[in-house]
Amino acid sequence: MSAKGRSDGDGSIYQRSNGKWVAAISLGKAHPGKRQRRTRIATNRKQAAAKLRELQAEAREGPMLVEAHVTVADWCRLWCDTIASQTVSPATHADYRATLERYVIPPLGAIELRNLTPEHYASLQQSLLDAGLAANTVRHVRRPFSVCLNYAVRTGRLRNNPISVIPQPKLAAGQEVRAKWLSAEDARRLLAVAEQDSATMFGVAVFGLCRGLRRGEILGLRWKDIDTDAELIRIRNRLREERIRGTDGTYVTVLKPGPPKTKTSVRDIAVDKTVNRALSRLHTEQARNRLKAGGDWNNSGYVFTNACGDPLWPSSVYHRFKQVIARHDLPNISLHDLRRTFANLAIEGGAHIEQVSEALGHSSVEVTKSVYIGPAPALARRAFEQFDGFFHNQLDSSEMRIAEEGA
Repeated sequence: MSAKGRSDGDGSIYQRSNGKWVAAISLGKAHPGKRQRRTRIATNRKQAAAKLRELQAEAREGPMLVEAHVTVADWCRLWCDTIASQTVSPATHADYRATLERYVIPPLGAIELRNLTPEHYASLQQSLLDAGLAANTVRHVRRPFSVCLNYAVRTGRLRNNPISVIPQPKLAAGQEVRAKWLSAEDARRLLAVAEQDSATMFGVAVFGLCRGLRRGEILGLRWKDIDTDAELIRIRNRLREERIRGTDGTYVTVLKPGPPKTKTSVRDIAVDKTVNRALSRLHTEQARNRLKAGGDWNNSGYVFTNACGDPLWPSSVYHRFKQVIARHDLPNISLHDLRRTFANLAIEGGAHIEQVSEALGHSSVEVTKSVYIGPAPALARRAFEQFDGFFHNQLDSSEMRIAEEGA
């Protein structure tokens, strides 16, 4: 077929003066009137014919071909700047960008997005494991990259996510199973050792274990949030660490206050004698530190502070907590597991799941049940008791009535 009679999408094959073969295809004219053309280079005519078929298939199946030669690095940064920044928290956005810049872009960034294959990611994943990264860390690297590529699929830049067929690295033995909550006995032991350790650790244990607060909510408590007359503490603030990107491209971690995680997390919690004891110890410790610091004291207004009155960093408190439980041979739980312990022990103690959900500040009972409450024999036991009480009482009444009628 002559070039004059060739339609858009038919394509052609020709050889350059340097001996290279070229597969070329015309895609018609763009809006300004400029003709769009795509080419692939091959070493021989057979390869060029195969590449022409690829170009023709791409032209038929969607708009991916008409995109410029966007690289993996280009797409990751574009996604971070225009999509992730609108859909996740600033802390998560910063984590996504830092993860992609550190682990994904250096080895894969130069590859054209449309040429990214499952083998590319499989090689990256293996190289990270060979470098000594933990399986959990490699899984963490995968999350933002996969979300980024899923967006490319939805917008027509890719036909499928090439890393979706690559299995995640298997967790090492023992990593899959860990304590999710404490038994009542271990919970009481934790409170005892935390009280011996320090006012801070006792306060963290009390608010996490006995009131189900998140770590950021505990450290975000302010004295003005405590209503002594109503015997309530109003959860209106949280503290969290966020990584932000500086003008030089590097990341720094800052301590940032803000509202609770969700609208339903704004709630009031009851004060009992244990909570009062924890608050009293914290108040006494602050008064002592204020005297020592003198003019260096920062009246931040927070309940949990360091020797100078500044709010505590969540990561620092977490490390201190882990040291305490390790020193006293307690189950290896996280601070967030205290919140799960509260949920499960409250159910064991007779609370309804709706009440527990409300206390935790969850948006729905389903979240409480599926994420926080594990197998709860107490729930089943109460169901049996309710059934037996109703059914057998009804049966006894029926038998008595029959007996009376027979008499």
